[in-house]
Formats: sequence, structure tokens, C-alpha cells
Amino acid sequence: MLSETEQKEQKSRHASQHDPLTKLPNRRYFAQCCRRAISKTATPGKKGAFLFLDLDGFKAINDTLGHSAGDAILVEIAGRLKNNVRQNDIVARFGGDEFVLFLPGLPSVEIGEKIARKIIGALNEPFRLDGEDISLGASCGLSLFPDHGERVEALIDIADKAMYRVKARGKNDVGIADFGDPKAAV
Repeated sequence: MLSETEQKEQKSRHASQHDPLTKLPNRRYFAQCCRRAISKTATPGKKGAFLFLDLDGFKAINDTLGHSAGDAILVEIAGRLKNNVRQNDIVARFGGDEFVLFLPGLPSVEIGEKIARKIIGALNEPFRLDGEDISLGASCGLSLFPDHGERVEALIDIADKAMYRVKARGKNDVGIADFGDPKAAV
């Protein structure tokens, strides 16, 4: 049984590591979790996919329906993300309407892309809010460990750049970072 002081410390640590709205890991804790997962699951021939998701059309929801409606949708998105990945995958809220995921132990980039498309499909399903259906999309960039590098922060940045390429070409899709030039995305 934990003492009162230990309980307070545990609660404080959890609050510093998680997003208060979605209860998902925050940016800093996500990177720590990814480094730990990579060290535990690194296997020759296996890859880890970093997905960087940005919601399409979310600002309009906050502007028209209010921030409490936007918050309710963000909580629902967190649930949909967790429901569409494996138990050992890591899902985090990066901030605002951005989410990041790490999928360790994948046999190929194609599996990472398939999971990313499944997630996009789940986020394309309407959100029910006060009796109304609200539609959103999501743009997703994907980078691979170790193909695009080994530093977690760099891999997140590469996935972020791939996501912005998706937004530039039409949104609501998945873009994989270019293997020929890790700083570019296709």
C-alpha cells in the first residue's frame, strides 16, 4: 500500500507525463516511451513506424461549435486511436489537434501504411455531438525506425514533414517519408 506522500508523488508524475484532456502520454513522455520500446523490441528485420496525425477541419469545429465541443471530439479521437492499434503501440497527444503514434515490431512499411489507413478510416467516421454528426479528416505522415534514422525526435520530425506533404497535396491521406532522402517526404 502506498503512503499518502507516495500517492501524491505518483499522481504528480502522472500529471506531468500525460495530457490532461485525453489522458494520453504527452510529447515528452511519448519520446521516453518510444526509446524504451525500441530498446526492448529492436529485432533484426523488424521496423517501428512513427505516425504523425493532424486533424483536417478541426479549427472550424472550435470556431463554430466552441472549445468544449472541440475538447469532446479530441477525447473521442483519443479513444478511436487506442481502439485501432495493438496493446503495445504507443499513442500520444502532441498538442492541439496533433497526435503521434509509435508502432513497434512491424515486418514491413506496408503494414505500417495499412494501420495508418485504418486509423484515417476510423477518424473519417462521423462524430456524434449533441445529436449532430460532425465530420473530420486526418492527414498522416509515416517514418520508419531504423530506415529513416534511430533518434526518436528526428523520426517524429520526418513523419511530421511527411504529414505536411499530405496536407499540401489534398489532405485526408497517408504519406510515407521518402527512403532516398530522409529529410523529404513523398
